[in-house]
Amino acid sequence: MKKILTISAVLSVLAMPAMAASDNNKGNSGDRDRQEQSHSKQDTQKSKKQEPQKQEPQKSQKQDSHSQKNDKAQSSKRQYSYDGKRRDSYRANAWKAPRGHDAKRHWHNGDKLPKNYRDRAYVVDYRAYNLNRPPYGYEWVRVSNSVFLVRQSNGVISNIVFNLFY
Repeated sequence: MKKILTISAVLSVLAMPAMAASDNNKGNSGDRDRQEQSHSKQDTQKSKKQEPQKQEPQKSQKQDSHSQKNDKAQSSKRQYSYDGKRRDSYRANAWKAPRGHDAKRHWHNGDKLPKNYRDRAYVVDYRAYNLNRPPYGYEWVRVSNSVFLVRQSNGVISNIVFNLFY
């Protein structure tokens, strides 16, 4: 019991100077507030004199924000939507249509993709591009910048992912 009392007495003696210092700070807080107010008045007077200089950086910030918007617009052009998620498109080599076929034809679900389009050169590895595994008897085929899920036996398109490539 004596040990506990001596420890508490020592701690109270050690805590006294810290408490006295905090009391002194409370008394001087009014002086500090006055000093801060006078400094803030001086700062506002200086800033009024320097206003023309501040406007120039704002113009450059506007230009920067404009370029950021352009960057965002470009990045949004290079995205595709698949399974309800927006993802970045993949950079790929130029695509060429098979001989005798029009490269600019628009395809739709249910259309029959000619056999030349289903050649091994056009088949896409679904794992490399975060596509779902095709069901048995289907394969992913690249046509222009898009990818089609096509039945291997007859070439009927069952799903299209637009702008997977750029």
